[in-house]
Amino acid sequence: MTATTQYDEKQPQRSWLGLGWLVIGLIGCALILHRFVGPPHVPRHLPTWDTAVPILRGSYLAPEIVASVLTTTAWLVWLWIAASLTLRLLVGVADIVASGAV
Repeated sequence: MTATTQYDEKQPQRSWLGLGWLVIGLIGCALILHRFVGPPHVPRHLPTWDTAVPILRGSYLAPEIVASVLTTTAWLVWLWIAASLTLRLLVGVADIVASGAV
């Protein structure tokens, strides 16, 4: 028994439309993050054990620490999604360029 697949002519158009919305969403998220939390930045200095141990053992976290961790995490998630999209686009272009290669 053989299965046949019908070609949907609207599929490539929907694929490009979805890609466009994804890129617009990524740009929008970057603009919102930049507007409300500022650009991504590396901490000026790493905490020493003398400052980290009391924070980890205590029951109080300074709001600045929580905000820094959350904003850094948000930027890292954005970077991960953007890098994944870029890699996927590069693989797609390489596939189109090498379509006849064996």
